[in-house]
Amino acid sequence: MIHIISDLNLGFYEEAVDQLQVPNETTIILVSGNIAVDHKRSMLFSHTLAEKHPSKQVLVNLGISEILNRRPMVIKEAFQLKCTMGTEKLPNFHYPSGKIIGNYDFYSHIGLPILSGDELELFYDKWRIFNDYTGHIYIDDILVSNKSYNKFTLEAYNEMVHKENMLLENWLNHDTGKQKVLLLGISSLSEDLKGICLQSQDVLLENNDLIIVSCGKEFTQIKKGNSYIVSSPGRDRTKLFDFDKI
Repeated sequence: MIHIISDLNLGFYEEAVDQLQVPNETTIILVSGNIAVDHKRSMLFSHTLAEKHPSKQVLVNLGISEILNRRPMVIKEAFQLKCTMGTEKLPNFHYPSGKIIGNYDFYSHIGLPILSGDELELFYDKWRIFNDYTGHIYIDDILVSNKSYNKFTLEAYNEMVHKENMLLENWLNHDTGKQKVLLLGISSLSEDLKGICLQSQDVLLENNDLIIVSCGKEFTQIKKGNSYIVSSPGRDRTKLFDFDKI
């Protein structure tokens, strides 16, 4: 049985003892994003969850809160490295890019949308993700920070998203004979994307037989196109999913 955790929105120093509990029947835990207000807190929670439940497989993805004010690909790489390297590596802790467990083939995808020029400004004003940082920041000739963050140009942003989408497409096209399960961080269920076109996601839903696990604002289990979308956000959660019966 599968248990979904998302949208806990933990404070940086907030304890989460209760949120680390999962139903006994759980075999797979999907941590699908927006876990905390900071990516480091999200990583600590996810890793502690896997450590506390060594007999259960824990698969993680990033939501918008994990990349807010950050460089998305750097945060993604940090989570991937935490899952695969170091002395704290756990065999049941995964950032999946084609991880097969039982009847399922899992993939984590942030889901940043391709944008037009006007949409980029809307997206940046609300979510503030950065391309890189350089130099120093001065106020009245006083050094206040040694990092000056650079906004994405439209070309650089869309190139990043295109590369991520190509990796996703490769996974979609690789037939493993298993039910494909996509952990999707940003979707129309999870965020206020007013003014942002999600046409590429709509095509994804219509043309593929997927189970999509999204962040969200409320419990959801719906069919859209050829895919099913499920979400189980928040702190008061007891739901278990049997994806074989969706």
